[in-house]
Amino acid sequence: MDKSKIKNDIYYPVLFLASIFENSFGPTGFCKILSEIDKNGMQKISVTKKGEKIVENIKLGNDVVKLLKGAIKSQAHVCGDGTKSVAILIGHFLMKAMELIDMGVSLPKIYNGYKLGYKRLLNLASKLAFQYSNDKNILRNVIRSTMLGDGVGAYGNHEFLVDIVYEAIEKVRSDSDKFDIENVDVKTYRVSHISESRVIDGIVTEPAYDFRNLHPEIPKRVENAKIALLNCPIEVDLPRMKYVVKIGGKNELRSLYEYEEKRISEIIEKFKSLRVNAVLCGRRVNVDYYFAKEGILLARNIPLSDLKRIANATGGKIVNSIKDIREGDLGYARKIEWKKFLPNGEWRLFVEGCQNPKSVSILVMGSSVIEEDAVKSMVRSGASLLECGKFVGGGGSTEFKLAMYLKKYALSMRGRESIVIEKFSESLLGIPIVLAKNAGMKWMDVYPQLLKKHTEDDGWFGIDSVNRCIVDTAKEGIIEPYEIKKSILSIACETALSLLRIDDILLKR
Repeated sequence: MDKSKIKNDIYYPVLFLASIFENSFGPTGFCKILSEIDKNGMQKISVTKKGEKIVENIKLGNDVVKLLKGAIKSQAHVCGDGTKSVAILIGHFLMKAMELIDMGVSLPKIYNGYKLGYKRLLNLASKLAFQYSNDKNILRNVIRSTMLGDGVGAYGNHEFLVDIVYEAIEKVRSDSDKFDIENVDVKTYRVSHISESRVIDGIVTEPAYDFRNLHPEIPKRVENAKIALLNCPIEVDLPRMKYVVKIGGKNELRSLYEYEEKRISEIIEKFKSLRVNAVLCGRRVNVDYYFAKEGILLARNIPLSDLKRIANATGGKIVNSIKDIREGDLGYARKIEWKKFLPNGEWRLFVEGCQNPKSVSILVMGSSVIEEDAVKSMVRSGASLLECGKFVGGGGSTEFKLAMYLKKYALSMRGRESIVIEKFSESLLGIPIVLAKNAGMKWMDVYPQLLKKHTEDDGWFGIDSVNRCIVDTAKEGIIEPYEIKKSILSIACETALSLLRIDDILLKR
């Protein structure tokens, strides 16, 4: 087994990829400019700190790097946050493994030691986690910590974003703390100013055919809306095959027109009998003139996901046939309005003023891509806290605490496994090390202070990157959902273990 070949072909590429994420980690981390060519051949440039977006733009042909990219994408899919932490931990796990190889420890010994450390790690993390007690301050602190971690609010007052996300979650979650993330829809528009962002007691939707494609006399706004939600086309019935109609004269032509008029009139009369003044349809509608004639607001080709949210918000039901619609299927909203957004002149449909909505929209105005990503992550973090009901300290305090416990566990072991588990515990310090570096703090000064505080007290001492100091993160409100932390540790450890089992890359020719 050529150890130098393993390092060059497997470990060093992973360390290189992990180093890309380190400078973007934490509240004071840097952003990346992503440059890509769209399908029209135009260059598209965006600024972001999100790990999943960064990894999508990294084009490296190494197969081991592809494995690491898959781990990062898995974390993004499961939790929507913690992607950079996964990359950093994997990098430090392999860095310590390389140190063990240089010390003469065999790869099977390293693998077995890491596996023992991983099992112990998950047990310790579960025991250390706090139980969430429906305290609104804890939920707000989790949302705020996520916002700061995504680089929003570190240099400016964005506390109003915390208020907005907290309000949205509180509006839609049930008494049993059950919360479906699909019921909070985040819409971003690069107009106005971000301070004008707000929560809408309803839904903002973007139909495939907006107001410009409708009859000009269709109402733009209705008050006290009674809403019919349809997932069926509204059109004149036509045969599903090619046909030829032979018309013998003007009377027969008039009869054909009268038949079509009768079919549409029956549909309109159905809506009028139910006092419907707004029809929101997920399919095509080619008879919008008749709706304009009766003063009924119309929106067509609404995405089914938005239609479901509107049903949750308004208390209505989606009907697949106009014949089946009943009074109890209608939804209610104080106001429905088509609004035009400059500079593109795009129209959006606002369904507002719903009573006890089970779905809401967060309207983020004048935002950058960073703020847009942050708001979505804030909602995901709040959902994770409510789902798992546990949280842990942030700022690297959890990793430092786990590293200390594992170091004590290593002392109880014999032989080389003790050294391997000790190196495994040191790998966890990669998180506070990178936080300290990005905050402009020297690790050689920070480590003794953290060690002293954790030895003397049972608190959750970590790094406050914004104020560049060491604090008890649990008391200061720098906290994270346990579900996200558990996922980070699991994916990072399992990926590192998989890499430790690889000794060569074979190419099929």
